[in-house]
Amino acid sequence: MNTQTNLFKQTLTVLLAFIMVFTMMPSMVFADSIPEYGKAKTLVFTTDLDNSSVRFCPNEGVASTRQEIIEARVTKYYDTNGKLQDLPPETTVNYQWYRNKKEWPSLAQVGGEAWKTVIGFSEYSRPVQYHVIATAEINGETYTARSKTLTAKTSSQSPIQAELTVGKEGVLASAKDGAAAAHLSVTVVDLDGDEKFTLDEALKAAHKAYMTEADYIAETSGEDFVIRKFWGSEPQSLTFFKNGKRVRGRADGASLQAGDEIYASIDAAAGYCKFDSAEIKAAPGEEFTLTLMDGNEKALSDVQIGTWKEGAFTPLAGKVTDENGEVKLVFTELGEYLLTAQGDAENALLPPACRVTCAMPNGDCGQNRGSNAKYFLDLGTRILTISGSGETTSETSPWHKYADRVKEIRIEEGITGLYTGFSDCTNLEKVSFPSTLTQITDKSFYNCQKLTDVSFAESCEAVLGAAAFAKCTALTEIVLPKGTSTFGSATFGGCTALKKATVGAVSIGTFAGCDALTEVIYQEGVKSFGNQTFRASSYAYDAYGDCTSLETVTIPASLTEWGETPFSEETLAKVNFIGEGKANFIFEKNGSGAGYSAIYSKDKSALYYVNPSITELTIPATVRELNASMFSGFTKLRKVTFGEGSRLTEIPAKCFYECSALTEISLPQTVTGIGSEAFSGCSALKRIGLSSSLKTIGYAAFSGCKVLANPVLPEGLLEISGSVFDGCEAITKLTLPQSLTGLGMRAFTGTAIEEIILPPKVTTLELNQFANCHSIKHIEVQGEVTEIPSGAFFPCDSLESVILPKSVKKIQQQQGLQNVYFSENAVVYYGGTNADWRSDAMDPWGRKCLSTVICNYVKPTTEEGKLEVAEPLPQDIVVDDAAELNTKEITLNLNYPEGTTAESGDRITADWYYTAGTLNGLKGLSLVPESDYRLDGMKATVNLAEQAKAKPGTWSYLCVIFKTTAKGETTMLVSEPIRVRVRDTSFTLAGEGTKEAPYEIETLKHLELIAERTAGGETFKDTYFVLKNDDIVIQAGWQQIGNYQTPFEGTFDGDGHTITYAKGAKCLFRRVGSGTIQNLKVQGAYIASAGIVSSMGPEKYGGKNASLINCTLLSGSNTLSCGLIGNSGGVSAIGCKVESGVKIGVDENGQPAAKGILGSIVGSGAFNLVSCRSGADLYSSGSYVGGLAGYKAFSMRDCSIKNSQFTGNIYADGEYIGGILGGGYDDQTAPNTRCAVIENCYVNANITGARAVGGLFGGEGGCDQCYDNGIGYIRNNVFYGSLTLNGKTVPAGSPLQCVPADNINGSKGAVAGFMRSLNQCNIIENNYYFITNSESVKGIGAVEHIDTSKIRPMGFKEGANDGTYYYDTSKDSLKDICGWVDREDGLTREYSGVSKSGMNRDDDPLGEDKDNLAKACTQEEMKNGSIVEMLNANASSMHNWVQGENCPVLSDEAVPYRMEAGGTYKNEYFVGDTLDPKTDLKDIVFTVTYSDGTTKDLTINDVEISGFDSSKQAIVHLTASYQNKTCDFTVKINKKSGTAVNPKSTIDVKFTLKGDERHGEDGTSHTLQKGGLTTWIQGKTYTVDLNATVWDFLKEVEKQTASPKVRFNAEDSQYGKYIYSVTYNEDFELAEFDNGNFSGWMYTLNGKHPLLAVDEQFLEDGDAIVFHYTDDYTVEEGSEAWDDAGGMAGGVIEAVSDVTTDAKAKTTTAPTEVKVSEKTNADGTKTKVADVKVSADNQKEILKQAKASKSNEIILVVSSKSVGDAEKADVTLEKSFIDSIVKDTDAKLTIRTPFGDKTYTQEELKAMSEAATGSTITVTIEKAAEPADDAAANIAKAKSIVKDMKLVARSSKTAKKNIKAVLKSDAKVKASIKELKDLGFTVKYRFYRSTKKAASYKSTVTKKTASYTNTRGKKGTKYFYKVQVRVYDESGKLVAKTALKQCKYAARTWSKAK
Repeated sequence: MNTQTNLFKQTLTVLLAFIMVFTMMPSMVFADSIPEYGKAKTLVFTTDLDNSSVRFCPNEGVASTRQEIIEARVTKYYDTNGKLQDLPPETTVNYQWYRNKKEWPSLAQVGGEAWKTVIGFSEYSRPVQYHVIATAEINGETYTARSKTLTAKTSSQSPIQAELTVGKEGVLASAKDGAAAAHLSVTVVDLDGDEKFTLDEALKAAHKAYMTEADYIAETSGEDFVIRKFWGSEPQSLTFFKNGKRVRGRADGASLQAGDEIYASIDAAAGYCKFDSAEIKAAPGEEFTLTLMDGNEKALSDVQIGTWKEGAFTPLAGKVTDENGEVKLVFTELGEYLLTAQGDAENALLPPACRVTCAMPNGDCGQNRGSNAKYFLDLGTRILTISGSGETTSETSPWHKYADRVKEIRIEEGITGLYTGFSDCTNLEKVSFPSTLTQITDKSFYNCQKLTDVSFAESCEAVLGAAAFAKCTALTEIVLPKGTSTFGSATFGGCTALKKATVGAVSIGTFAGCDALTEVIYQEGVKSFGNQTFRASSYAYDAYGDCTSLETVTIPASLTEWGETPFSEETLAKVNFIGEGKANFIFEKNGSGAGYSAIYSKDKSALYYVNPSITELTIPATVRELNASMFSGFTKLRKVTFGEGSRLTEIPAKCFYECSALTEISLPQTVTGIGSEAFSGCSALKRIGLSSSLKTIGYAAFSGCKVLANPVLPEGLLEISGSVFDGCEAITKLTLPQSLTGLGMRAFTGTAIEEIILPPKVTTLELNQFANCHSIKHIEVQGEVTEIPSGAFFPCDSLESVILPKSVKKIQQQQGLQNVYFSENAVVYYGGTNADWRSDAMDPWGRKCLSTVICNYVKPTTEEGKLEVAEPLPQDIVVDDAAELNTKEITLNLNYPEGTTAESGDRITADWYYTAGTLNGLKGLSLVPESDYRLDGMKATVNLAEQAKAKPGTWSYLCVIFKTTAKGETTMLVSEPIRVRVRDTSFTLAGEGTKEAPYEIETLKHLELIAERTAGGETFKDTYFVLKNDDIVIQAGWQQIGNYQTPFEGTFDGDGHTITYAKGAKCLFRRVGSGTIQNLKVQGAYIASAGIVSSMGPEKYGGKNASLINCTLLSGSNTLSCGLIGNSGGVSAIGCKVESGVKIGVDENGQPAAKGILGSIVGSGAFNLVSCRSGADLYSSGSYVGGLAGYKAFSMRDCSIKNSQFTGNIYADGEYIGGILGGGYDDQTAPNTRCAVIENCYVNANITGARAVGGLFGGEGGCDQCYDNGIGYIRNNVFYGSLTLNGKTVPAGSPLQCVPADNINGSKGAVAGFMRSLNQCNIIENNYYFITNSESVKGIGAVEHIDTSKIRPMGFKEGANDGTYYYDTSKDSLKDICGWVDREDGLTREYSGVSKSGMNRDDDPLGEDKDNLAKACTQEEMKNGSIVEMLNANASSMHNWVQGENCPVLSDEAVPYRMEAGGTYKNEYFVGDTLDPKTDLKDIVFTVTYSDGTTKDLTINDVEISGFDSSKQAIVHLTASYQNKTCDFTVKINKKSGTAVNPKSTIDVKFTLKGDERHGEDGTSHTLQKGGLTTWIQGKTYTVDLNATVWDFLKEVEKQTASPKVRFNAEDSQYGKYIYSVTYNEDFELAEFDNGNFSGWMYTLNGKHPLLAVDEQFLEDGDAIVFHYTDDYTVEEGSEAWDDAGGMAGGVIEAVSDVTTDAKAKTTTAPTEVKVSEKTNADGTKTKVADVKVSADNQKEILKQAKASKSNEIILVVSSKSVGDAEKADVTLEKSFIDSIVKDTDAKLTIRTPFGDKTYTQEELKAMSEAATGSTITVTIEKAAEPADDAAANIAKAKSIVKDMKLVARSSKTAKKNIKAVLKSDAKVKASIKELKDLGFTVKYRFYRSTKKAASYKSTVTKKTASYTNTRGKKGTKYFYKVQVRVYDESGKLVAKTALKQCKYAARTWSKAK
């Protein structure tokens, strides 16, 4: 307060002082006595001071302040005689200024010729009057002058800049300094304050600046403005041009703007012209081009170009403009030139001007780095010098255009950083760097291909960036000072001539690709090689990757640390380490002498290298630490042992990363930490023994360990980091230790864990804590957690219960527990109170959790003493309206059970819950607020008023009670539900609102009543309405039904009636939630919204979809927005239609009005459209316009359109325009978004848009490598029409910028306009199109990048200009994908975000395989019906394509396309039983699905049953037929015991089990035929049921065998179960592919291989099973004979046992030993012969078994694989063996070979023996005679046909979640198949599957049809499929086969239960 008072006093004092001064100084009063002009003794102002002399202008730099500026000058005077005289030079003139007659302090300086007087500042808004009085002392006399009254006119305009050129008599004029008057910069001031600038004001300013003011005289003469004098002359004519256009009218009236170009022509009538450049800088000898044009910028030809000097024009010889107005010029002499032009007599021109500076390139090069760096390029010496200080610019280098003229670069001292590129200096030979340099940026000297000399100052410590010297292919040696370092990849990458390098610190890829580098010297002072320095040559990121010639590395004495995984096996095999530092390490050589087996520190405390080819490893106890990534990628390493007494404390990051053969490991007990990704990718790791000292497990330590089973976490473990067990599919149970304090996010993603209990010390949950734990059912949080973070339980879609402590007080964001959308069935048990849960912090949006929340929860500990309900509760309470609820209460009376009483300390809580509709257990309940219920002793009472207030319908209540004793024992009681029915008597509609008796709507008032109720909060959930007539007309401005707070949730049935909209009315519904609208028609001349509903679908992800069924927008209607639905959060639209004659996106006058997303059925959102049709025309000036739907607006929600058609037209100005769908989700921050699906759709339309215009689909702008659940299918569609690009501009940032500008047509395609990516997730197939305007259009317009293994190398395809980048995402190639890609069109695309491997296609979808995706058809093909057949044959087809007039179309009739069986039925019979379908199958239900989305349930009376056969014990496949559809189901035919044939109910079966060790592909091969297997169970007999199958038998083996314990692990296939692995002794599992691509489980039955699966092969008493593993099924006998799955325990082909006997067939069979050699024939030719023998042991065993079993035949087998390419077999047998067969058996001998079989009777064997001359007998079997010429020719033809066949196969999921594999029969394949059949061959299709993509594929089935449906599999297992075409002759012999063809997108994760 005192401060303010003092300030006021000071201000007042100053004001009083001013008043006193002005009052006391009479000399300051305006003097009227001053003589006027022209009188004696007066001064004369040179220019009349009138109002034009005064102006206001803004004060530059001072906001909102103006200065008053007056110019005054006195140069003459009237002497005492009144004669005008010049003012003496030494005279001093004083000026006194007055404003409004008040003296104003003058700021003018005395002296000089011109006076610029600034007289203060003014804020006045009114004119101000001024006077000036000048006084001077002349000859002792005082002379004075007083100006006229000057009025200052205010002007707010700042001065502007204009440009003036003056020509005189056809030549450029000169300024006063002699320079040319060309392009003079003029500052124009608003002199008269009229708020504008004129030509006159510009001319005054120009003369003042470049001539004299006296050289310009202009005056007003009458109504004319006349320029008397201009540029020092009195012109006869004067012409002005402004910006090339002639100025007409007065100069003082011609307005100007900033930047205007003025041309003044004196005394010359000529045409205006100008050069395209006013100023050019050129180096000596550098050619440049000028263009001469007139004022309309039209080229002027045949004009002489010359130079101007001293007012004269000098023509340049031969320099005349060409037809384009261009002239090429070059100057060799340094200097400045003024170029001009001169017309001729016929075409006089005003001379233009261009200043040319010819100088050596020089200037600033540090302008944007705050430095004074400068450059100078001497074009004579070709030396570029960078001088000054600081950093160079990061912008484009100013010398870039001279790059090819630079030979040497000198960077001088003072320069600290090079951020300017010198790349592509193709003639650069030498560069030198100063000591001050600290940074050389990325790619600085990239591709300088002649650079040979690079030198650094010795003390330089620069950091060299990525690719700084990459591709300097002439550089042979580099010496880097020890202070330099490389921290970017590929610093010298691709320097292919570099031989020697002296280095300091290096980093990733420093010398990658330097394949000539032989010697590396490390500078003294370097302490470590660093990480991955000398790794495998395939590593682009290793410092010496691909340095294949490296021989010597010098190690300095300072180097004592080797770094992490610095060496590869290849490097160490050839590099010699030398130098003083070598003594610091121990090098252990390989036994072979090449390379090293291991490298240790001198004391063996550190291990630096181990040879990666080892299979077993022992780490010495002396090793105290391991390096990160030490054993990373050791794919052969199976076993690791730590030396006894090991003191290792840590397993570092990536230590055993991707050791894919490692099966088990036990860590030393001293290990306290496991680093990030330490065991990640160890896909065979089954067991790990963790240290009892373990404290921490790092990020993703065990991720991808798919078979790791339930590791035991030790007590004492403190922290588990994020993603530790991600992808560990075999973990089903995990107990977290009580010591645990921290748990990272996503720790259990991808596991099969069903229950997790977080121990008490875990008090914090992380973001996405349990993300994607799809198996987890129960989570319990025991610690004092206070907050649930975002996404903690998202998406746990199997979650059933969550227990949260009462400490939880806050839930964050949408994806926390607050919105467990995916699990409405989950129940949350919360320890806090009702009030706690309902707080704002727990539910900040008021959306309420979809899960039931049970409050006051205490985990029950006992069932004893549980409270009881004393008396039954009322089951139904009915009230007439909500008012009655105010008096309604429910009371629950509780009792203690009989024999128990209340105890002191008992605590009882009771909470009430309710839900709309009927109760479903504890699911979907809401919590009643505490204020609405009470607990009085043993009475729990709830008031019904609040919950059901004003909400008619059915409500259900229940109570949950907890009782806790003083001892902490807790029991829980849940009451029976109570139903409350609220009837609303005020609701006047007829009906009950039920499905059976819906409310009836007859008038607009009825609709308004519904709208009022939704506005008041009623959703009408489970309420039904029906429209009763066509009389309702909705008026403009009506209140729509539903809103975003209370959407309509009921069912509205139009019953086929029509609602009409008056012009301008909005649609019936504003917001529909999970409700249904059906059978409704609407119409309106102008509907100011969508046609039926503005917004539809659940608000939250996971909620029930809304339904729009059989609704129609009638012809003649127009809508402003979409046809039926505006936007959707989830809608299923079935059978909906928009008729032709409808306009969508127009205003009330029918003119285009929509500016954005548009679709006939729906605009944007999530939707599934089935059998929808539209013939409308759509109009939009925006993007995302689709014939049926506009835009998929959610990343992870559904978007599919099936069996639908569009036959209208689309007129759009934006991008993503499609005949079916506009665009997919385009946010590139979510590249894993689910793809859009378009199947079985038809478009006949003309479609217009700017870019990404597709006949079916505008395109996917965001999707790239989506999840498995988001695979996009665009298949089985037809487009017939035209596509037009309208040339509109693409928005900035659009993904479509990847399409080169010169290939704009690339962004339209008949199927899709643009796809961001094409990989395994994008299944585009069997689409056909015809372009009606004869234009050539691609199937897919443009693709940004393609993941494929077919195109090599990575990059842009040679010869293509479509902007598509090809790369390989196989695991081994992923790391080679470039982080950035520079394109020829100047764009750079980023690909470093690509992270998912195994996403490759195996085709070229835009090249030779494009027709498989989309085929351009001829008109004839479209009409002849051939395409209809292919469409109806596709796996995704609904079989409803018919031939239309011009092309295939969808049938108007509903066609059945799928039939499935369900329900129960009699499925077991006895041999001889009959089938009575009407009795046995009466409960089975057959569901037929039709193409229009409808279904029909059939009974046994509607179908025909075939296939029943009870003649023998078997699994019989029955077929149900209805119309043209069938489905199969099975029954079992059993034998009946207690009969003469089968007296016993059991049988005895002998069983042998032979396994193997898990050794991988190590070169060994253990098979049944060759031996080497280990017997696990030997010849044990088991008793099983009479009707047991092999599968039943194996399960009995599991039960009856205590030791060894075995388990047979099976999967289901279409033809039964197969065994994929066997678990032995509980801890060892041997699975298919463990020992190679051809390994797996097999079995024989009585020595032969049955052709049935294990669960379909029945057993007989006395049968013998040999169940065995094989490393190579192809060498097992019979591998070519089995066409089906029989006999395949593991899906692989079975082999013959060592020696086996079939007791029933009475045969004994044995293999042979074969050796192939080349023998010389008598004629000198050579023949390959298979020498065949039978081992002595086998001979004995054969005779033993044949004699014991009384065999009739002994069979010796020579396998086809064993003979290789031999032409005959010489079978050598011991004579004694032949004699024994004759003596001891009655058997004949058969020798089976690939060349044919030979059989010898007893007599023939005896004769053979008698004829023998030695101890052995040799039998020769040769190839059979060649077939007849025609047969041979046919076989050759068949092989040729098969070889040329290009197969395309696909796999897909069916509606029942089976997998269907199909060989696509395109026209070429069909023709080939027909040709083979015409030749008399039989064609079959063999299908294979595998659980590993790169593995051996197991034969599954061989069929005569080209499709196979796999109906069985292991849930969660991913399967891959292949198909093969096989050709057989008349005898059934295989004569030709194709290679196995991988099914496209074959990875299918089995989702059904077993």
